[in-house]
Amino acid sequence: MISRRHALAMLTSLPAAPALAQPGTGPAGPGLFETGATTHSVTRHAFLSADGQRRYRVDMAMPKQRPPGRGWPSLYLLDGNAAFTILTPADLASVPNLALVAIGYETEQRFDNLARTFDYTPSWSGPPETPGRPEGGSAAFRELLLGDIRPRLERLGRLNPKKATIWGHSYGALFVMDTLRTDPDAFRTYVPVSPSLWWRDGAIAAAPFRSPRHSVRVALMVGDREARRTGGGAPPSLDDFAASIARVRALGESLAATPRLIVDVTVLPGQSHGGALTTSLPLALRIAAEDRP
Repeated sequence: MISRRHALAMLTSLPAAPALAQPGTGPAGPGLFETGATTHSVTRHAFLSADGQRRYRVDMAMPKQRPPGRGWPSLYLLDGNAAFTILTPADLASVPNLALVAIGYETEQRFDNLARTFDYTPSWSGPPETPGRPEGGSAAFRELLLGDIRPRLERLGRLNPKKATIWGHSYGALFVMDTLRTDPDAFRTYVPVSPSLWWRDGAIAAAPFRSPRHSVRVALMVGDREARRTGGGAPPSLDDFAASIARVRALGESLAATPRLIVDVTVLPGQSHGGALTTSLPLALRIAAEDRP
């Protein structure tokens, strides 16, 4: 029997939803910065990478109420251009006491594939997974996030540094896992969705994870219609979908053996890789708003 300290809850009771296609990489369209919200004030901030090669667009949605004494709990969203296009004012209204920080890039596209590939992948030996897309910038991006972006916005928005959650999807989830591996106390809760466990033949899942000083929650998510397409060949089979779920569950079991990691795995019914991005966001809001690790 697994104690709460090493809890692993397989949550599969969400209502089924139709499979969604991979979100497009075209123009993002109007998002929360343009539409606004009745419960939150949305502001935009600019940051630059240390090497001057990547420009970040960071949108922050702050509750309009007076902040509590120790500041607001917060949710940091990677791929912020896409996240703040998908989330709606109604989503924000469901968490009136949660601050959101969407970290994107200076582009009108939903994703900046070159920048995110570099920022979200660890430095690992061997050639990049995708030719022409440099990798290995996660340490530098993490230093910018934790050393510049987060402290500045915490001061500006009265955010509670002890109640911070980070969400990421696909390569973004790879960065979330790498941060959990290297600096587990950086966030109180980690929400990696559809992590790219295939990257470098499963390197992130095989890497050792450090135990945090205090209890940390890890909310893994994966769609039940996910399988990596490598080009050509037959469409994914039910066995391919099952294998993807099994890899995420195995990762959850492994993480749950680490002291002070509280792990749960949620399987999102009917969701493809892209659909998991969309479906996971409202769930991440609720997780971040909860007052528990």
